[in-house]
Amino acid sequence: MREFEIIEKNIIKEMIDIDNANSLNVLSNILERKSVDFFNCGITFYLQIQNTYGVKVFTYDDVSDISNELLNKLDTYLNKHLLLIIDLFDYLLENNYIVATKDDFKPSFNMGCKLNDSDGNSLDFSLDEDMRGKFIEYARLKYFVTKKLKDLVENDYITESEKKYQNQVLLTNRQLKYTLIGLGITAISLFVSIFFNIYQISNKDINEIKITNDKLYVDLEEIEKKSSQEQMKIIKQEVSEQMKEFQKEVDKRWEALLKLEETTNS
Repeated sequence: MREFEIIEKNIIKEMIDIDNANSLNVLSNILERKSVDFFNCGITFYLQIQNTYGVKVFTYDDVSDISNELLNKLDTYLNKHLLLIIDLFDYLLENNYIVATKDDFKPSFNMGCKLNDSDGNSLDFSLDEDMRGKFIEYARLKYFVTKKLKDLVENDYITESEKKYQNQVLLTNRQLKYTLIGLGITAISLFVSIFFNIYQISNKDINEIKITNDKLYVDLEEIEKKSSQEQMKIIKQEVSEQMKEFQKEVDKRWEALLKLEETTNS
């Protein structure tokens, strides 16, 4: 499951809102939306896309008032977030959450708020060449949102396959719970049956107690004779049969759980 960052969720939300409004769904419009607020990092700036090779950063703030610390912060911010945007759009396109077409952009255009016809103050900005090319490519595309993306958002960013897997896991856990309960009941029944047989034999032995001349005595030889070999043999046979049935039930339920797990994983 992909974990979406807050800015990624905001970008996706704005893409859907723009699509629902039938507006122009391009990267510049998406990043300018209020919930994304991309063009603000202590410095209000805008980007200038130059043909297919250049990305420049401009600001209308007084450069002399901008500290080196703030400039370094902006450089880090841009590299991190442009990489995040590229990764997000790679994922959305590869998984058919959005569809992209080429739009009729000018060779050079701005992204962000440009206050007038003149450029602001240029800021030093270094961007990896491969990342720069990918960002320019995505900045020149127009996007259409698919139903698959809208469903993803409605399902709290859980895909259909992940949702199905979670349901299978819940079903497996429920089946396991019921199986353990069933095995527990079977085991209790087995032990109750064993103790009941032992009780019957013991009770029968007690009936062999004889009362003579108001005196109580136990005919030990008679008890030993009737309760030893034959009755113990019967108990062992019954216990053995019950244990076999118990083992069959355990094997049957375990096999069912393994099949369910195999189905879930596939």
